[in-house]
Parts: sequence; C-alpha cells; structure tokens
Amino acid sequence: MSGKLEWRDARQVMAGGMLVAGLSVGTGVAHVGASSQPTASRTIPRSGHVHESHGEFFGHPGETITVGANGVIKVRRGTGVVTVNPDRGYVLARFNPKAGRFEGVKGASFSTQDYKYTYALVKATSVPHISGVSVEKVVRGGRTMRCTTRGRTPVGCQLLTVSAPANASLRVTVSYAGAPKFTQTFKGAVNKYGKPYVTSFPVTYRPSAKLRHGVVVTVTVVATLADGADAGTSTTTFVVK
Repeated sequence: MSGKLEWRDARQVMAGGMLVAGLSVGTGVAHVGASSQPTASRTIPRSGHVHESHGEFFGHPGETITVGANGVIKVRRGTGVVTVNPDRGYVLARFNPKAGRFEGVKGASFSTQDYKYTYALVKATSVPHISGVSVEKVVRGGRTMRCTTRGRTPVGCQLLTVSAPANASLRVTVSYAGAPKFTQTFKGAVNKYGKPYVTSFPVTYRPSAKLRHGVVVTVTVVATLADGADAGTSTTTFVVK
C-alpha cells in the first residue's frame, strides 16, 4: 500500500479524549484540531482533477479541496464522490473511532456527503498494512502434489511468509511470466495475535529447458482488515526453473 505525510502517530490521553494524528477524539466523533493548520486549498477546474498536498483529486469542477497539515481532507461545495490518487508512499485513510486509528480506504474514494468519518492523506506506514512478504528465490517447477509447511520444504514447493495486521484476510495471486493459464490464486488469514501467515504451495509451471535462466514469477498479496478496511497490496518475485 502507498502513503506519505508528516503525520503524528503519537497517542495521548488529554482531557478525557485521545489525541490521534492531530485529531481530538472524545465521544467517538473526530474533528480537526489545531495541528491541521496551516492548510492547503485548491478548487477543481474544468478538467475534473487537481493535485493538492500529497495526491491527485478527481471530482466535480467547482469543488474546493482543503488538506490540513495533518492530512485531514475537507471538501467545500461537494456534490458527489471524490477519488484520490495518492502520491507514492501515501494512502487515503479513514478514521475508525472504535479502533482509535486511521485505516486504508478501498478504492481510494469517498462521498462528500459522508459526515460520519474523517478522511485524510497519510503515510502508508501510519495505517495497518502488510509489513513483509518473503519467498524462496529459486524453485524447481512442475509439481502437482500438495505441499506442506512441516519440516523441510519439498522440492517444487514455494514457502510464502506474510507479515500483516492481526485478523487480516489475505488474497494471494501467483502469476508466471509468459504463461497466464498457470496463474494460481488462494486465500489465507492472519491469526488474532498477528503471527505471520506461513503457507507452502506447489509451483505447477515448469519452463522449457531452452529457458536456462528460468521464468520470473510474481506473487501479489492483498490484505483486508476484519472491518473491511484496506491493509494494502505487496508484491515479490522468484524464479522457477
């Protein structure tokens, strides 16, 4: 997942409320505090999009986008849905009052009529996200039998380890360069303690002997929090021979 911004991740109890990223949260309703100043503001032109702070905003011409120093977004004269294409390292996030934190927004868009939540552009590392994906760098392909994580990894199996937030559900896609019909997909989940998810899957494709250096395989992992929030996407590669 991507995101940027000088975002305060400190959590302090103050006057019966919690200060999170410059937002004062008392009774479950978030509002912008003094740390949202100074702000940057621009009006969407006829082209329907404008870059402000750490992202490109797409909406109706005439809507004014204001982004505070803590990333909190306000839209004046909003009439519909605003979509955000965050700069590299940033994400569109929504404050979850129950969890007391910002969480990634799937689809990177929100309704200007949604007054229940506070939206912000924050660093991707400031929200729950995939923190690591690892695989064996070279694997011999052509295996059709099931794999196991017990003991040594069998020949033709790939050992995948994913570090992600507790209770996150995972969707894994394995794509072989030049061999789309061999694409594999499967699901997994991180336990309630946040222990890394570990699995082993068979590498079914075996490249031609003419391809002495093998074929690059891309593993893409998409994580979703238990409440449906986006926990990011991470990719890694290995070579099958």
